[in-house]
Amino acid sequence: MPHSALAALTSAIADAHASAMPLRVEGSGTWLSAGRPVAATQALSTRELCGIIEYVPGDLVLTAHAGTTLGEIAHVTAQHGQWLALEPYASHDALDSGTIGATIATASHGPLALGAGRARDLILGLSVVTGNGTTVRAGGRVVKNVAGFDLVRLATGAWGTLGVIAQVSVRLHARPSIDETFAIAIDLPTEPEAHDRALAQLIARLNSAPLLATTFSLASLILLAHGAPTAVRAAHQLPDAPIVLLARATGNRTRVDAQRRALADIGPLSLVDTAVWRTIRTCDTGDTTLRITDAPLSSATTWRQADTWLAAHGATNVRTVLEPVRGAIRVSCASAVTPGASWSPPDRAIAERLPRGAWDAVPCAVNDRIAQRLREAFDPAGILNPGILGEASRVGAATTAR
Repeated sequence: MPHSALAALTSAIADAHASAMPLRVEGSGTWLSAGRPVAATQALSTRELCGIIEYVPGDLVLTAHAGTTLGEIAHVTAQHGQWLALEPYASHDALDSGTIGATIATASHGPLALGAGRARDLILGLSVVTGNGTTVRAGGRVVKNVAGFDLVRLATGAWGTLGVIAQVSVRLHARPSIDETFAIAIDLPTEPEAHDRALAQLIARLNSAPLLATTFSLASLILLAHGAPTAVRAAHQLPDAPIVLLARATGNRTRVDAQRRALADIGPLSLVDTAVWRTIRTCDTGDTTLRITDAPLSSATTWRQADTWLAAHGATNVRTVLEPVRGAIRVSCASAVTPGASWSPPDRAIAERLPRGAWDAVPCAVNDRIAQRLREAFDPAGILNPGILGEASRVGAATTAR
């Protein structure tokens, strides 16, 4: 079945290239609200191209077809005490049904990025079907394979615009013998200036020696704010506080106990069911999701700037997740964007989801000549997800040229 599915996929792309038919590339179709609107009505799904090709537990490496779900990979690897430590943010229905191909194509990751890395850190090799129907392979199935043109990193996060991912090889992690999550209530002053000063002091403490040796070794460390603590508290026993620090400590008992003692200096710890992380991954709400990254010690200032932006744009149902050691802030909300209204994103913000009328204010992600030439080389007719990265469609121009 996978071989016939791959042949069908390749044929469909080659036919679309010949007729300059734009294609909307999809995995399981659970995250179509992300990214800019695509100038295509014809869908091309990889969901039939599924199944694990090779899994070598001793090498901590797995190769799968692009349509293989994260749930299937989790099930298979768990039998050998291993996991693919990505666990990206997703809708509740897509936690297990999202595909590995779409996860890599969108460079999606979740709270485990601190301890395990992001998609680019876990992908070893892949094959893609380019916009003219040619299959290209890059990377390999071993960790040390770094020779050749780095198409692996180019395709990771390219949203299918350089080619449709057909299969991937990923690096796995051994599941830790101990996996515990601790919650700490953070009580900050309500007055803005005092709030920002106290938050900056907390973030500086989390990033200073000797505590940094602990915080950096955690699997996850996040601050939940705005409506996020309330949303998570409904399903888990979190402290009743406007801001909650969550830490995921993994390893053997000696390591986890040491991490727990170090974290206890920040405040009283509450043990929380590790299932809380599945809930956090589904915390996005409304029609807008933004990611803002800055130097960790600038996180408090970045947070204030995001708050100012949210208030200025009438955002409601706000949920914020801050990773204080990575300096990454994830904000989701229901926006108040109206057609024709003046709108601009916060500084350094990367938009995952926006109302359709708001995308025009977001700069194009591929407006430099190098990126444009890459697109032209891998997708000459511009048929793969045209417009999703903000570039002007080349489908019409390609048709005219022929």
